Amino acid sequence: MAILLSTCFILFAVIGRMLMQYHYTRDHGLRFLRVSSPLADIVSTSGLVISFAVSIGLIWLETIGLFVLSVVFSDNLRYLAPAVSAKGIIIVLIAQIQMGRSWSIGVDHGEKNLIKTGLYRYSRNPIYLGIFLNWISMLYLY
Repeated sequence: MAILLSTCFILFAVIGRMLMQYHYTRDHGLRFLRVSSPLADIVSTSGLVISFAVSIGLIWLETIGLFVLSVVFSDNLRYLAPAVSAKGIIIVLIAQIQMGRSWSIGVDHGEKNLIKTGLYRYSRNPIYLGIFLNWISMLYLY
């Protein structure tokens, strides 16, 4: 189940959004770090990429039996986890759609559009909230 949900997240929230962004703007939306990038951008982006890679790696290692997470959760939480993960994916997708053509992965310091409607009325970055919900639910699926 964890592999299915993490694969759905990558396909829909990352690759699907990049393809949609490219279709509308002819820009894939990726903003790569540069040596001249501010330290805060380097630290936050690196932390996100590393934590995402580690979580996906642990899911695969657990699936093939090379890693076992020895935390015991109640069965109720295990049944709730896929719903929480799906909700996280949906939040990410809705937030990306509400960003419209302003969406990108990475920091674009030239961009001055600030979205203040929809989910952005309640959270400055609902995409991170959706990612957090997805990752927390993965912990319960082990």
